[in-house]
Amino acid sequence: MYWPFDYVIQRNSKTYAVECRQRYNEHDLYPTLNLAVKKWQSLQFAKRLVSGVFLVIGWSDGWGWLAVDGQSYRVSFGGRSLEYIRVTGDREYMVEIPLRDFEFRQYESITPRAGYRTADAIGTSRKSVSNMWTPEEKSKVVFGD
Repeated sequence: MYWPFDYVIQRNSKTYAVECRQRYNEHDLYPTLNLAVKKWQSLQFAKRLVSGVFLVIGWSDGWGWLAVDGQSYRVSFGGRSLEYIRVTGDREYMVEIPLRDFEFRQYESITPRAGYRTADAIGTSRKSVSNMWTPEEKSKVVFGD
């Protein structure tokens, strides 16, 4: 079965869907984030099923989120790097989401508690987010009301 999102969060009897993506560049290197039209359409459809849908992006210098709520964006034909496209032919229609539409937080604005290391430093043995940050820090990243 195909699921159009990565996580489901329940809070105060409401259900939220979350799609997570990783980009290995700084957030402001490009003016837009490209996402496959098929993925964008599935997130738009998921909005009919849950209370809210969030697109969460991790960049090398921070992370950001966008509440998916019927937005309409420019569509272009593209894909991955030019070399990857040349070798695989991996091209498809992409939605160009302006970075100004994302709420952005730099990594240094949320600091792991003493005794915990960042996910990059510990590899696959990652600590739970609920244990890594103080309640005050976690309250800054909670979605919903």
